[in-house]
Amino acid sequence: MKFIMEEIETLKANYEKLKADVNTLKEAATMPKQQIEASDPKIEVLEKLGNSLQIQLARQQDTVLQVQEKLSLNNLIVHGVPDSEEETGSSLKKRVNEMIKNNLQINVECSSAKRIGTSPSSGEKQRPIRIQFNHISDRHKVHQNRRLAPKGVFFDPDLTPEQRKRRKILSYHAAKTRGEGANVTILWPTYEILIYGIKHHWKDLPPPDVPNQSDATPHTNKPTF
Repeated sequence: MKFIMEEIETLKANYEKLKADVNTLKEAATMPKQQIEASDPKIEVLEKLGNSLQIQLARQQDTVLQVQEKLSLNNLIVHGVPDSEEETGSSLKKRVNEMIKNNLQINVECSSAKRIGTSPSSGEKQRPIRIQFNHISDRHKVHQNRRLAPKGVFFDPDLTPEQRKRRKILSYHAAKTRGEGANVTILWPTYEILIYGIKHHWKDLPPPDVPNQSDATPHTNKPTF
């Protein structure tokens, strides 16, 4: 685990450096016309370098996301469990495991349970709980039985903000095209969608909040973007 965390920090540092390089090139592209004309021989080189850095930046981002995904594979996020002033790490873990046993009716225990966010200063608050399992099979069992949880309690995957953004885009276009009668399959590991057998990457799809959404998603008789 220590090695993986060190790898993540290295990847993040490289990612930030690449972003800085790209921003430097963007600033150079906005220089006054006179300076651009004086630098004509270098413009083509700068453009090629900029394109290369953009590609490296995208790959670095994907690599960081893949590592983060692997770290959270055994996790779930629990919503709807009220905070308690007397709550400790061990008591919270016991509380969650009792709910899993009594409500979800499976003989599985989480290895750790921790609230997400700062402690509530006053009044009742329901901060989410990140729970971790030693085995991914245990995590799957809990997620499969999540509908048996007490009213108001929900078990969700532990997703990064980037994962949530990608899933939102894919889910929106899948629902829209299925509503039009299309044959749709979402490939979650690679963040792609198959519409009539044609594969599209999430980056090629417009976000759900784009104007004229009816024109943004392919119709069933023309599955292209």
